[in-house]
Amino acid sequence: MLSGHFWQHLSPGVEPSSTGRSVLSDLEQGLTLFFALSGFLLYLPFVSRLMSGRSAPSARQFYFNRVVRIFPAYLVVLLVASYVLCATYVSSPELGYLGDIGSMTEPLQIIANLSLVQALVPGTMGTGLGVSWSLTTELCFYAILPLLGLLGYRVARSVRSPVAAALVAPALMFVVGGLAQTLGILLRSGSAEQQYAMSWGPTWAGVLDRSLLSMAHLFAFGMFAAVLVAGLSAGRITWDVGRIRPLLWVVAVCALVSVAVVPAALAFGLVSAALIALATVPSQSGQPSWTARVLESRLLRNAGLISYSVYLWHVPILNVMASHDLGTAQQTWAGAIGWWLVLVCVTTAVATTTYYGVERPFTRLRERVRVTRSS
Repeated sequence: MLSGHFWQHLSPGVEPSSTGRSVLSDLEQGLTLFFALSGFLLYLPFVSRLMSGRSAPSARQFYFNRVVRIFPAYLVVLLVASYVLCATYVSSPELGYLGDIGSMTEPLQIIANLSLVQALVPGTMGTGLGVSWSLTTELCFYAILPLLGLLGYRVARSVRSPVAAALVAPALMFVVGGLAQTLGILLRSGSAEQQYAMSWGPTWAGVLDRSLLSMAHLFAFGMFAAVLVAGLSAGRITWDVGRIRPLLWVVAVCALVSVAVVPAALAFGLVSAALIALATVPSQSGQPSWTARVLESRLLRNAGLISYSVYLWHVPILNVMASHDLGTAQQTWAGAIGWWLVLVCVTTAVATTTYYGVERPFTRLRERVRVTRSS
């Protein structure tokens, strides 16, 4: 995401090849992995308890955890980006234009962004941090997930297989996502550039395209992976693990190859689900797979810890760079890569500070509240 936005925002004066442009475009599919991973991690506790015959997790605890996870760092970054750096979007994007940058002053725009509902209406669509529309979508998923979990419990009363009951929610999400995507296509008209502007601009088509309805199938990929992992762990799925892992690699490779002929989000959604399953399904010996061991390396674990803050900070930092013409006129690949490294280093430093200063203290608060309630 950071690399794709670097090229989009700064447009350095070097032109990548057609293959390079395709790769840069595909980098933004990191958001597909983000949604799929959320679907997996958040649905897994519900489906695991369903598989083992235990009651559903506490909805109150779930909502509390999600609010504490999302809002503290978001609010800090939003306020600093707007009123210290003057680097938030104060108008919605239009055709060929990302929007005006500055400090938010309109009361409704401020309230909408503080409460993360700015992507639900055209008037504030695309304002704030720019990437925060995805957090609105994420919050909507949080709102309905306990209901989806309870749906599995309700279906389990009528069917013998808890695996089949657990599959109902992701199947429903997948169908809803497909229908909303189809409706979005019907709502857009004009040239490819005009349709792109409608999809990202202050229109109801843009609101639909950025909504949970249109992103539901991406969460569903991760939810399907959660059913597989929970089913194997609980012994509800008795497939041979030694055969499942090679099959998952085949699925991931085939999906990646198919990106040229199928919608990129679908292909990368399937790749994401397969990779998530590969990282969490144990090896045949019962030990963590090599995929899991790689992901548990110190470097990747630390990158994962600050990834949320990196996501929040990178666009405001890009806007500051663009406003000072930093990295916008490089005529060589060396210059462009140099400014990309500057972006990576600055964003990493600021994100690390935000993690240790904001995210980790609130994570500890969340753990203390959990202990207090459980005791």
